[in-house]
Amino acid sequence: MLNLELLLSSAGTAAVTKAEKPSLLNKVSIMSVTTEKVFARVKGTKHYSTSLSLVDNKVVRGSCNCMAFSSNNFCKHCVAVGLTVNAQHSNESQELTNDGSDLSADEQLISQYLSTLTKPSLEKMIMNLAVQEDSLYQQLLLKAQFTLNPPADKDIKKLITKALPNRQLWEYHKVEVYFNNAESSFKLILELIEAFPFDKQILFLEIFLERFNLVMAKVDDSYGARFGLESEIKRAFDTALRNVNWNIEQKGIWLFKHFSSEADIGLSVPSDGLKCTCSDYKHY
Repeated sequence: MLNLELLLSSAGTAAVTKAEKPSLLNKVSIMSVTTEKVFARVKGTKHYSTSLSLVDNKVVRGSCNCMAFSSNNFCKHCVAVGLTVNAQHSNESQELTNDGSDLSADEQLISQYLSTLTKPSLEKMIMNLAVQEDSLYQQLLLKAQFTLNPPADKDIKKLITKALPNRQLWEYHKVEVYFNNAESSFKLILELIEAFPFDKQILFLEIFLERFNLVMAKVDDSYGARFGLESEIKRAFDTALRNVNWNIEQKGIWLFKHFSSEADIGLSVPSDGLKCTCSDYKHY
């Protein structure tokens, strides 16, 4: 559950009252939730991009591209997103289906409908959606290309460069779009590098992190739009370090090298990242 105390007090009584109305809450779509950031879309007069920044589950800052937020730094959309996240958390156990899948009622209905379609009908539907949404089209195209021809090192490096263009950005809305696109691209890159050994995956992640540090020198992200991507990067490193076939000394050297660098992202030591067995000490 999120601590909404600061959010509610900053937004004001009028915004909170509007946010609590079902007519607004029903228009909130939560895109992603991490320990540091909540991303959402809220349907109103326009479709608004709304996010909440978190510290220890406490909402410390909000952002939205609506007119009200530009004047007050908080708005009813921010409040509605916070209330929706907490409502979903409270109803989580109720939303579990009998087979244990974590689908909402709407998602279950869509799933049931899709199961009635033939393969040609599904292909046509997906193609129509992809043609309308360029980011989806590009993701499907890349997956199709690399399914037939597995990616080489140079292909992954090109995708990393493309995911994080080296641009000078400071306008909030452009920065938010930049990092939302980068996060989607990063998730695709993670799918593609799964075929590589974990030590090779770590090398690719290092290249991505180096590129991230490079672009952060030119991007003013005062509102924290990058937090979602940062969480994904940390999670990817954590997974790779847990599973890589390195002994205790190799992991220690890698961690020391990273923590000695001036990186914009501070990685945490995996809970079992330095776990070792007696065999690790046989040469001491």
